[in-house]
Amino acid sequence: MTGKTCPIGCLLAALSLLSVSASANPAGVEGWLTTADGSRKLSPMEDVKVVQIAKGQNPDIVINTQKRFQKIAGFGASITDASAYLIQTKLSENARQALMRELFSRSAGLGFSVTRITIGASDFSQSHYSYADVPGNPLADIAPARTHLIPTLKTMRAINPQLKIIATPWSAPAWMKTSGSLIKGRLKPENYGDFARYLVSYTIAMRKAGVPIDMLTIQNEPHFEPENYPGMRVEPAERAAFISGHLGPKMRREIPGTKLLDWDHNWDQPESPTAVLSDHTAARYIDGVAWHCYAGEVAAQSLVRDRFPKKETWFTECAAGQWSGNWEKAFNWSVRNLIIGTTRNWAKGW
Repeated sequence: MTGKTCPIGCLLAALSLLSVSASANPAGVEGWLTTADGSRKLSPMEDVKVVQIAKGQNPDIVINTQKRFQKIAGFGASITDASAYLIQTKLSENARQALMRELFSRSAGLGFSVTRITIGASDFSQSHYSYADVPGNPLADIAPARTHLIPTLKTMRAINPQLKIIATPWSAPAWMKTSGSLIKGRLKPENYGDFARYLVSYTIAMRKAGVPIDMLTIQNEPHFEPENYPGMRVEPAERAAFISGHLGPKMRREIPGTKLLDWDHNWDQPESPTAVLSDHTAARYIDGVAWHCYAGEVAAQSLVRDRFPKKETWFTECAAGQWSGNWEKAFNWSVRNLIIGTTRNWAKGW
C-alpha cells in the first residue's frame, strides 16, 4: 500500500479490523484490534501513535481529498419486535439506558445512526399480525408498536437525533392478498390503493407517535415467499404499477419528507430493480435501491447505480445462520463483502 492512494477499506485488505478513537494526547490514539484468524478480538492495543512522516519518507496511506464518492449516512442494525421486547422487558432501567448509550451515543458509544424496523410482523415477532387486520379498513393502527417498539425507538432518537429509520413490511394485510393470509401470495390489483393508504397512514401515525420514518420500502424480499412467516411476492411490473399509480403520488402529497426505496432483496437479481427504475413514471417517485446479502455478489450494487446514478444505494439486511461457517470464514466474508464491499459499491447507509 505504500505511497498509493487508498480507497475506503484498504486498511482492511488483510481482513483485520482496527478500531481507533482520539485520546487526550493529540499524537496518540486508543486502539482495539480484531484479526481474521480470531486470535485477537477487540484486543486493546498499546502505544498506538499518529506521527508526522519525515521529509522524503513515503507514507503508508494517502487520502485523496479531491476525489469523492457517496456521502455516508451511517451504520447501524435492525430493531425487530423480538429485540424491542427483550430491551424493554428483560433489562433493568439502568441496563437499558447503558445499552442504548453504548449503541447510539455519538460521544460515548458506537454512534449507530441507521436502523430498520418492520411494518407489522416479521420472522422475529411473537405472533403474525399487520396494522390493519380488519378487512376493508386500510388505515394503520400502530397499537402493537406502542408497548415495546416505539419506546425503544424514541430512546434511540433522543440519544442520537440524527438516527435514520427505514421501515419495511414483510406482507400487506392478509385481506389485500391473493392468499388471504400473511403467508405467501401477491397483492391483489384491486387493493393497490388500499395498500398505499396503509403504508402512508402508518408513516403518519408513527410520526405523530414521535418516530419519524425517513425511508419506506414496499416489501421485504419481494421475490421470496417463506413457508412459515409473513411474506409476499411482488414482481417488477407489479412494483412499478403500484408505485406509479398509487403509492408514489400519495407519498408526494401526504408524506413528502419520506423517501422510497425499491427492491430490498439480494445481489443476485439486479435486473429486478433495473426493470422498476426503467419505468420512467415509477422512477420519478423512487429515491434509491435497498440490498440484502444472501445471494449474488456485492458488485451488483454498482451495476444498478451505474445505470441510475441519481438513485441512492442502501444496504438493509444481512444476518448470520448455519450457512455462515466458522468464525474465521464468516468474519473474513463479512469484512470483505459488507464493511468494504457495500461502501465501495456506493452504499451510503448500512
